[in-house]
Amino acid sequence: MTDPHAHLGQSLAIAQGLVDQAGALARDAASKIDAGEFSLDDRIKVAHRMFELWVLGGAALAQSALAGPIACATGQALPEPSDPIEIAKRPYDRTISVATSFRQTSDPTVVIPHFLLRFTPVTLPANAGQFQIGLLDSNFSGSVFEGVVRLKGTAAGAGEDLVKVITEL
Repeated sequence: MTDPHAHLGQSLAIAQGLVDQAGALARDAASKIDAGEFSLDDRIKVAHRMFELWVLGGAALAQSALAGPIACATGQALPEPSDPIEIAKRPYDRTISVATSFRQTSDPTVVIPHFLLRFTPVTLPANAGQFQIGLLDSNFSGSVFEGVVRLKGTAAGAGEDLVKVITEL
């Protein structure tokens, strides 16, 4: 049986993903500005990425709103997450974010918008050795995707790992 509130959860997850990506983009831009490494090209790239988030995010939210609760009541549910992805353990909490887009291995023109990916857990606790990736849109399920995930320590001085992931979603 599907959860009748899954529709609301899906819409909220899409919105939260958009906010998280915009925040990550702004934090990255601020750190480059502070370091004096923010060129005119960087400004244009950030503006384009923000516009892309706005357009694709609006489309995803509109699709979710139009699907309505009936979509969930008729059996549509979020796809199952990936198998656990093993990572190196670290003695501090880490956030998980998309570093490079996830592309379908059999057709690299198929790209999953970042805000349609979810991570479990949302934040990796200290010494965690695995996480999972899930989809917020079943249109991408059933294929193998490749991308890079950023694991960034939350404590001052904590490191950052980039992990290449190839998994079926």
